[in-house]
Amino acid sequence: MHVDVDAKLEILCELVNRSLETAIFREKLDEFIEQRQELGASKREQALEEGTKRREQVERWLKADSEINGNHLNSASFKQ
Repeated sequence: MHVDVDAKLEILCELVNRSLETAIFREKLDEFIEQRQELGASKREQALEEGTKRREQVERWLKADSEINGNHLNSASFKQ
């Protein structure tokens, strides 16, 4: 089988183009995956911060409530 030079060059160009497109696609895909991982990490960090803030707020409420209830108990014991 004999393929002329122009046909060989055309085939080579097509193969090179497809190779380049694949490399570019893989690069873009890698960038997309990296962005998704960064976003996921950011969301996890934000969720941890929000959880910490909520826990601290609940702890402040509980402390304030126990101080108020403790003061009422102390006041009541002095009246008796």
